[in-house]
Amino acid sequence: MLPEYNLINQNVAEEIRSTVDSDCVLSNAEDLELYAKDTSELLRIREMVVQPDTTAKIAQLIKLANHHRFPGTPSGTGRGLVGGALAAHGGVVSKFHRIRP
Repeated sequence: MLPEYNLINQNVAEEIRSTVDSDCVLSNAEDLELYAKDTSELLRIREMVVQPDTTAKIAQLIKLANHHRFPGTPSGTGRGLVGGALAAHGGVVSKFHRIRP
């Protein structure tokens, strides 16, 4: 049985934006469509794409996901062949390209 997830409502979206900085969040339809696929033929629209720039922000995002019961999916370059990093249940997709060692 799959766990039940919640949609991201406006209050949760604002909490995410304030946690990871609003300039790290993409939520308009055009941006979401860009991140909805990889090189497979699958298409999964997510509710938000978050591009945190620190590991602390990633930790906070995971805490928010657990607290509000929305799915979070880590994503790499988007070149996967089988859809493994696509948001199968909506929620937030995290891109980690802004994090620097």
